[in-house]
Amino acid sequence: MTIPGTRLFLLRHAETALPDRLHGAESDVGIGDRGRAQAEAAAEWLVPQAPVALYCSTMRRARETAAILARSLQLEPIAIEGIHERKMAELSGMPREQGLPSHDRLKNAWKAGDLDASNPGGESYLEIRDRAFEALKPLLDRHRDESFVVVAHGVLIQIVLSSLIEGFTAADLDRVGIGFVARNELVWNGSRLTPIYLNGKEHVTI
Repeated sequence: MTIPGTRLFLLRHAETALPDRLHGAESDVGIGDRGRAQAEAAAEWLVPQAPVALYCSTMRRARETAAILARSLQLEPIAIEGIHERKMAELSGMPREQGLPSHDRLKNAWKAGDLDASNPGGESYLEIRDRAFEALKPLLDRHRDESFVVVAHGVLIQIVLSSLIEGFTAADLDRVGIGFVARNELVWNGSRLTPIYLNGKEHVTI
């Protein structure tokens, strides 16, 4: 079925070469062998969607993911500023089991409504939301009534979608899954996003 309107495929990058670590904006790691396979699989379902453009964050893991998608989509990936992963300061590069308790405490503060909360040197929910929307809004305007792909990062995707999906708030962060290169397909109406797929699962029918 062809879905009318502006369609955004907002995808997390593929799995990194160091999946046992937390990776913020300070960690410019590439993708690993499993990540390359994930990106190839994502390309298979993206091709029939006929996107007209492919964008990615400037970080290596997003650029490498986009490069794999680009070969199948026959598009030139365009790296843009403003959609990099959250600045995490000392948590970035930390073993996951060591850093996750601090990461989870911060997410719980956001879900409870403290959107200015952050760890020292890191970014808050509001800071990420504002820079991400500033970067994405021109793309949504440029591709009116077209489909396009953006490869970004997990926390940023959760924040963008919990902010812009009708009926969602920061309390719904965990409703936005962030599987590697999972299908997040959304329709933009000029002010809000309607989800068709979230984290690879069909969400609504238009």
